[in-house]
Amino acid sequence: MIRLPLHGILLTLIVIASGRIQAQLLKNPGFETAGQTLVSTSDAPNGKAQISGTIAEGWLDNTGWADVSLVYSMNTANPHTGHSCQQIVIKRGFLQFAQPLQLSSGYYRASVWMRADSPAWVSVSIRQGGAPYASYAAHPAMIGSQWTRIEASGTVPKDEQTYLLINAESTGTIYVDDAEVAPSTARSVTLKPPTVPIPLSYFGFNINHMHDAVNIPWPAVPFGTYRTWDSGIVWALLEPKKGEFNWSRLDKDVAEAKKRGIQILLTLGFTPQWASSDPDNKTSAYGALGATAPPADINDWKDFIRAVATRYKGLIYGYEIWNEPDGAGFYSGTAAQLVPLEKAAREVLRVTDPAAVVVTPAPSSGNAIHSLKWMGDYFAAGGGKNADIIGVHMYNTYPEDQVEGSALFHSLLTFYHMDKKPLWNTETGWGYDGKSTDEETSAYVARAFVLNWATNYSRYCWYSWSEVSQVGIRPDTQGKFKVLAPAAKAYVVVEKWLIGSKMLACGMDAKGIWTAALLHPDGSRAWILWCTGSAQSYIPSPLWKVKRSQDLTGEVKSLSRQRTISVGPAPILLLTK
Repeated sequence: MIRLPLHGILLTLIVIASGRIQAQLLKNPGFETAGQTLVSTSDAPNGKAQISGTIAEGWLDNTGWADVSLVYSMNTANPHTGHSCQQIVIKRGFLQFAQPLQLSSGYYRASVWMRADSPAWVSVSIRQGGAPYASYAAHPAMIGSQWTRIEASGTVPKDEQTYLLINAESTGTIYVDDAEVAPSTARSVTLKPPTVPIPLSYFGFNINHMHDAVNIPWPAVPFGTYRTWDSGIVWALLEPKKGEFNWSRLDKDVAEAKKRGIQILLTLGFTPQWASSDPDNKTSAYGALGATAPPADINDWKDFIRAVATRYKGLIYGYEIWNEPDGAGFYSGTAAQLVPLEKAAREVLRVTDPAAVVVTPAPSSGNAIHSLKWMGDYFAAGGGKNADIIGVHMYNTYPEDQVEGSALFHSLLTFYHMDKKPLWNTETGWGYDGKSTDEETSAYVARAFVLNWATNYSRYCWYSWSEVSQVGIRPDTQGKFKVLAPAAKAYVVVEKWLIGSKMLACGMDAKGIWTAALLHPDGSRAWILWCTGSAQSYIPSPLWKVKRSQDLTGEVKSLSRQRTISVGPAPILLLTK
């Protein structure tokens, strides 16, 4: 559990002192009217959910599908306002407490007052009612014994059924009162990007299926960092038996990376069964026994890293301690059990390959409450002290979610004195639901790479380059994977916009239009513009002296004298020459 003083630090970020939202859309927002009495039941196939008590009118529990134990009641002892509030005791598992809402497209702000008997991670979000359950607004936070207002805002892109969703991860008792959802106007955002030129190494890829029957070739686009996860290179495959190594795959990758000038980030983890502290564990996402458990003997871990670093000295740029340890399919130990692995990696590399950097384990989402809790536990146990880089996976519904999630993650780093270390987003992707169009994915890719840099991530490894990703390759007329997907072409375009340039500023105005100001290597100025909602007419400042625009297909157009342009979800670049 993260220590309570963090609560006060996070409040500076999450408590909003503005007035109450108008045009309330919720039913029974003050929890003054009791509703149905729940009988302990389960709609999960395994029948493990135990949910009982009294829930407020208009509200519902959304955890009957999970292994949880929850007790609801109407609390009159200490509501935020009025006569009562909703009390929920989380005995096992987690909470999803919600109210359905039919919303029209537009910008919305939601807020909820919450407190807890002991520090607890919670989140408030406006979420899509059906699959793929996109989150249109979300804010995670830690709450304590004092009533705290948590606010989330964002754009609902179309008319649809949604939910105001309240999540909690920690066991204990929480209280909910005075919820609000209403249409609103966007608030301006100002970011402070790094002042250095954007290097090629910022652009990275995870490459799926490069060493199996699919045999995906190296990306046919420029990039600077290759992260090895899901390419068939893990400890269990490199050292299937103690002291016996199979270097064939890594040899090939190291040779290719060296030839192309690409830096390798080797993700450690997936323990061989012979070295596992839980050799019969079956939780691995890939079915390998014992793979998710930490090694039983730290010396086996040291020997493995020493063997890799000796063979590839100067050829592997960084070592990432583990992949997504907050997910049961990747790691079954505790956060504290990974701290000695980080320390051991540093000790070995200091002697064997001092130039190599150590990256912390990277949780699955920098703006999800389970990931924040896991990272807090890791830092509290001493993690990060022997790492050069802080790693995280900033998976978001929309790239703009990166802004709020990064701010919260930065506050966590500040509390644990890790804020001076570089940040890497070692895995993030989008477009696997089968419903997003090429245009949507292309726009997402461009915005994601702009905003990751603007929020101070010095590397960003897209997940993933493959035959199923929308940022990858597609079959030609002969069925061979040789054709670049449109989003991969957009990746190339935005890469050219950014590499070597300095990002002078980035932010969003009150109309919802984002602008990133660039200084190109030749001294010319440029501006990247987009918005997340419907396209808007925009007149660039005459002081910019823009002459041309370029879209994500690479097409360049001369601007008319009128200079009114259309700004939409797909970023455009305005050029002065």
